[in-house]
Parts: sequence; C-alpha cells; structure tokens
Amino acid sequence: MSEELPTTFFEEAICDGGTPVVDCEHCGTTHFDFNGEFMEEGELERLLQRQAKEPSKYKGHDGGVHFGQIAGRNYVYGCKCKIVQQMERFVWNHRFLIASYLKKRAAAELHDASRQHEEIAGIPEAGKS
Repeated sequence: MSEELPTTFFEEAICDGGTPVVDCEHCGTTHFDFNGEFMEEGELERLLQRQAKEPSKYKGHDGGVHFGQIAGRNYVYGCKCKIVQQMERFVWNHRFLIASYLKKRAAAELHDASRQHEEIAGIPEAGKS
C-alpha cells in the first residue's frame, strides 16, 4: 500500500457520524467543533479553557467532528492515536483471508435465507386459508 496509514478509504469507512463534541475512546482526546454550533450555552468556552490548560487532550475542528467505532469504542476521524493504523494494517495484511471468509459466510447466509424463504412461503397468510 503506497499511501501512508491510515488511508482515507479506511477512515471514511469507519467514520459515519458527526457531532459537535466527542471523545476518542482509544486515546482520551476530546474533539470539538471550535465554531460552537449545536453546543449548549457555555460549552465551547469551557472546552477552549480546557484546551488552553491541556492542549494535548483537546483538539478543535473547523466544523462537525466525524467519528465512528472501532472495537465498540468511539474513534474520531483524523485522531492522533494509532488504533486506526493498527486496524487497517491488520485488515490489509489479512485481506485474502478476510475476503475468503466473507465469500464463504455470505454464501452460507444466502443459502439459509433461501431455505427460510421456502419454508415461510408455504405458510398461509393470516386471515387467509
């Protein structure tokens, strides 16, 4: 892979939501929209004060903060932590194994769905005999 990790492909696949404030639960950094849109009164001022005291723990963004989840915990698009690089490296390095698994699993799911469809098709609708 020639692009430096994480690639935009991977981050965009993970980050599918937006909010004015969210914590990256992998490293503890609080990310916030420094425009203050959609925040409670006084919230932006509190975040800016905290950022001034602890700049490594707070990061302002120009606009909403995009985030998603990795391993059930929030990850923020562009966060300095390394979890997304580790995840992408794992996925990319094991892409053939993962592709094989997805192909086999999808085929099995399709088979089960077809079987269930056939079983359900034989059941009369409610109120009809």
